Amino acid sequence: MGISMFRFELHKSEHVSFKVCSEKGSLSDVHKIPRRIFLATIFSFSLGVSACGGNSASGSLTTSNITPSQDFEADETEVNSPKNEAVESESAAQQEKDSETLTRSTEAKDTDTSTTVKQSAKAEREPKKSKWVAPTPDNSLPRVPEIAINNFTRLATADLRSWTEAGTSHINWWHSDITSFIWPIGSEVGGPNELSEPFNRFRVSLDKDSMDKLTSAYTTFSDNAPCLNGQRANFGSWQNRNELNEGKRRVLGWIESGADVATAPVPCFSSRAVTYAFPEESTTAQGQHTYLHELYHALSSYLQDYCTNGGALDGDRFDKLRWVGEGTAHYFAYVVAAELNGTDDAAETMLRDAERGARGGETLSSAESAAAALRLMVERGDLLEEDIMSARIFETCSWPDDWQASIPSVSYAMNNWQEIESRSGKWVFKSSVLP
Repeated sequence: MGISMFRFELHKSEHVSFKVCSEKGSLSDVHKIPRRIFLATIFSFSLGVSACGGNSASGSLTTSNITPSQDFEADETEVNSPKNEAVESESAAQQEKDSETLTRSTEAKDTDTSTTVKQSAKAEREPKKSKWVAPTPDNSLPRVPEIAINNFTRLATADLRSWTEAGTSHINWWHSDITSFIWPIGSEVGGPNELSEPFNRFRVSLDKDSMDKLTSAYTTFSDNAPCLNGQRANFGSWQNRNELNEGKRRVLGWIESGADVATAPVPCFSSRAVTYAFPEESTTAQGQHTYLHELYHALSSYLQDYCTNGGALDGDRFDKLRWVGEGTAHYFAYVVAAELNGTDDAAETMLRDAERGARGGETLSSAESAAAALRLMVERGDLLEEDIMSARIFETCSWPDDWQASIPSVSYAMNNWQEIESRSGKWVFKSSVLP
C-alpha cells in the first residue's frame, strides 16, 4: 500500500469554530475566531466528559475543531527496497523448493498433493506482511485535531482557549488532540508523598463535587485513548492497557493529593494532555507561562517516550538532553506570551530570568538557563528561532544527533549562556560571546 502526502496552507481569512458547553452541559454557542497563517505538511476523537459548567466551581469544557493537519499514525506500508533483496532471493528459492516438492508429490501420486497445491496457491495470494513505520510529516494522512479544555480555576476558559490556539498556530506538524486539565491548589503543606511524588503537596482547594468532575473527566480521557480502543493504530504495538492505567493512576493521585503538578501526559501519539495545578498565589501571567510551557511539550512529537518504546530502549540518550526539551518549551512560552500580551520583550525577559538564576547558582538543568542557551545559539546564527517555535526539532527521533556536546555551536552555548548583562536598561548577552 502506498502512502499519500499532502500539504495544506491556512490563510488569514479562514476561521476556526469552537463549540462551548453551557452551564447545563449543552452546546450553547459557536464562536468563529480568525487564525493566523501557518503551514502544515499534511500529536481525532471526541472526548465526552461530564465536566461542563458555567463557572470555576463546577468547571468548564470547550471543544474545537481546528485546521487540517496530518494524521499521527502512518499507514502500515509495504516496503520494497534494495535491503529486501536477500529476503526476496530466499523467497524465490523457497518457491522453487515448493515446486520441486509438488512435482515429487505428483509423481509419487501422494495423497497430500491437493493439500500442497492449496497451500502453495494460498501463499501466492497472500500479500507480504505490512511493515509499521513511525509517522512523520511526510508520510502521514490529514486529520483535524481537537482541543478540549477542562477548567476549574479562576483563569478564564476563554483565555485558556486563546493561549492554546496561539500556541498551536506556531506548530509545523500539529497532529494530536489536546485536552487540558487545569485546577486550583492552595498553599504548600509539605514534600512529596506516595501519591504526589515527585511533586510537593499543596492544600486541596476543590470541593468534592468539583473533584469528582475533574477526576471523572480525566478517567474518561484516559479510558477512551484512541490508540487502545481501535480508533487509531497502536504506536509500534508497544502500548498496552496496563501501562495506560498506571499513568492514569499517577495523574489521579496527583490531583487528589494536591500535588503542584505541571506536566503533559501522552497516553497516545494522537491524544495528549496538559495537566496543571494552578497555585492560589500565582498570577495570571505566571499561569500563562506555565501552561504554554506544558502545551509545547504536548505538541512536540518526539521527546522520549515515542522514541524509546515508553522508556524501554536507550533512554539515556534522551535523558542527557533534557535541557533541550525544557529549554525549547520555556523559549516557546516566552515568545507566545509576548505575542498574546502585545509586547516585544520575550528575549529580554528570558535573559533577565536566566541572569537571576545564574546568580543564584542555577545550571543548565533549569528551564530558564536552557532557554538562554538556545537564545545564545539564535543570536549567534547557530539555530533558527522558527525551528524552536514550530517544534520542527522534535519531528523525528534523530533529534539528539543535532544536540551533542561534541558539536562546537552546542558546546559554546552550554558553556556561555550565563554571559548576560544589563545594558542601557535592557538585559542582553555580553558582546564578548556574540560574533
